[in-house]
Parts: sequence; structure tokens; C-alpha cells
Amino acid sequence: MINLLPPDVKKQLRAANINLALVRYIFFLVAGIIFLLFATGVSYMLLNNIHDNEEASNAQNNNSSAYNEEKQKLDTMINDMTAAKTILSSQVSYSKIISDLGLATPKGVVIDSLNLDTANIASAITLKAHAKSEGEVASLRTQLSASPIVLRSDVQTTAELHPNNTTYPISVSISLTLNKGALQ
Repeated sequence: MINLLPPDVKKQLRAANINLALVRYIFFLVAGIIFLLFATGVSYMLLNNIHDNEEASNAQNNNSSAYNEEKQKLDTMINDMTAAKTILSSQVSYSKIISDLGLATPKGVVIDSLNLDTANIASAITLKAHAKSEGEVASLRTQLSASPIVLRSDVQTTAELHPNNTTYPISVSISLTLNKGALQ
């Protein structure tokens, strides 16, 4: 085909075609940059969301482990309190036994020995005492039987001591069964 256009117009047409191609390239370049910025923003938001979820999960695991540690401490404390309650409920107040036996001891009688032990507290224990007379021995047995901490009292032996001991010449041994319920 024969080109009958003047050279200035030809130059203008070529420049217009080149300008049109450049505008297309610039448009696609700007669209590509916008797409890359949008993709980068979406990626950043997704990665940030994943990171936040991991932190929340780690915090929840830390809270859960802290909760489990506190729960273990609490369970240990509950077990210790249960053990302490068991021990305290089975504990015997020796001072109460001694003071009640002292209150049940009549005038003219002194207690020589009393063997108290947790092993024999539920069974019979032996009380050894000295008295001024046989009447005071009988009074001791009666008052011990009337005491709320004594379930049963039996005189095992009564013997007269050496004549040198004129203050408390009679020795008595009494078997006592204690009321464990009254001791607590």
C-alpha cells in the first residue's frame, strides 16, 4: 500500500501509536502496582491475624497451665486439710485427761503414776495412787466411775506400804477404761 500521507502526519501517527502503547503500559504498570499493594496488604493482614491467634492460643495455654498449677496446689491443700482434720479428730487431749482425773481424785489421795499413750488410750490404762485410808480408795473408785471421761474403773490391787510412810500408807492400782468420745 502506498502511503500518501505527508511526513509530519506520519510522524504524528507514529508518535500517537507510541503514546497509546505507553499509556497502555503505564495503565498496566499502575494496575500491577495496585494489585501488588493490595496483595501485600491482604497478606500482611492474614499473617497478622495468624500471629494474633497464635499469641492468644499461647496466652490461653499459659493461663491453662497456670490454672492447672493453682488447681494442683489447691488439691494438695485440700488433701493436707483432710489429713489434718483426720489427725485432729483422732487427737486425744492429754491435758484434759489429767485435769479431769485430778478433779476426780478425792482429798487424801495422790496419783503416783499414770501411763498415757495413744496406743493404749482406747484400752485399759493403769492408774497408781497412794491413799491415807481404805475409805479414800473407795471414794477414789467412786469418783472415777462418776467422771465423764471414765467408762469403767476396777481396783486391781490394794496394798499397805511400809510403815515408814505414814502420810499415804496405802498403795492402789486401778484399771481405767477411758471414754474416747468425751476426750475430744
